[in-house]
Amino acid sequence: MIESIIRQYAKNRREIQIFPTAVGLAVAGLIVSVVILFFIGDSGGISAFAHNDKGVAFTNRELPLDAIREFDKAIEVDSTYTQAYINRGLTYDALGEFQRAIENYDKAVELGGPTSIQVYFTRGVAYLNLGQSQRAIADFSKVIKLNPTYVQAYINRGYTYFDLSQYQPAIEDYDIAIGLDPTSAKAYEHRGAAYQNSGENLQAIEDYDKAIGLDPSLGRAYLNRSIALSQLGRLTEANADKARACTLNKQLC
Repeated sequence: MIESIIRQYAKNRREIQIFPTAVGLAVAGLIVSVVILFFIGDSGGISAFAHNDKGVAFTNRELPLDAIREFDKAIEVDSTYTQAYINRGLTYDALGEFQRAIENYDKAVELGGPTSIQVYFTRGVAYLNLGQSQRAIADFSKVIKLNPTYVQAYINRGYTYFDLSQYQPAIEDYDIAIGLDPTSAKAYEHRGAAYQNSGENLQAIEDYDKAIGLDPSLGRAYLNRSIALSQLGRLTEANADKARACTLNKQLC
């Protein structure tokens, strides 16, 4: 029962922003950007860049199907236009069509270029959302190999290990993430859950303390800490944490 409650982390959900010269992706509270420069061609028709730009405009107006049609046109004009594949993938991601998103990320990886790290990362999240944990781990590992200081890649890989009940590797990834960014409340919160599922309630409580100190709005951290406290017989503190979690998020009541 305790494990089932702790493991109720919401799957990574994203707020996708797509830009003509950048890809913006918010995953687990972190926004990362990869800047790519493009040039408008001088052909007689509408350039791939212009179609991509129109797709971005539709995305910003929350018209994803229109956006996809423009990204399609961009790719018809220039089948090597990496950014259009990425933006179309992100749009499918936002629609919850993760497999179609992955197909676009696959093409972007095939084309290569300076976006490779971000494409591996976004594809890893899509795999995670599809429950394809091993493929997600493989992509997050590629990101880490290319950029060993990419904090969110460690957090996401740690979450994936956690989802597989592989708590020790999860803890090791969270250790690295915290070493790189000691202000990451999510890294402390997730490591606390991994410790808790490993039966180490005191260490879990310490991590929840740190997570809440960094971000007092983490209702799940209060709830999980209440469970750990109750297991140690500290019922007054546990009840207070449970009430706080309920106040922050009625779904946790």
